Amino acid sequence: MHIKQSYVVKTDAKRRILLRGSPYPYYRVREFSNGCLLLEPREMVAPQGITAGDLEDLENMAEAFPDCPEGPGAPGGSGEDGAPEAPEDPGSRGGHGAC
Repeated sequence: MHIKQSYVVKTDAKRRILLRGSPYPYYRVREFSNGCLLLEPREMVAPQGITAGDLEDLENMAEAFPDCPEGPGAPGGSGEDGAPEAPEDPGSRGGHGAC
């Protein structure tokens, strides 16, 4: 590697520095015990969507809880006024706890 730029910077009142001509918006900063800073460019990428296998796993887990309410008006769901009903005893659902 070769040195592309070399310049002196002064920290401002909030102990920040300004990078001149920075080609990346994000950097990973590592501070060493001797005061040296190492900046590595980071490119933020959007997370990938849910894979078909993960979606199938989610569906299988949902099927494992047949007592769970499917939405408003379902047993254990919200009442007609939209307010949630009183919670049941966690032991009454076969040990599932909350749905």
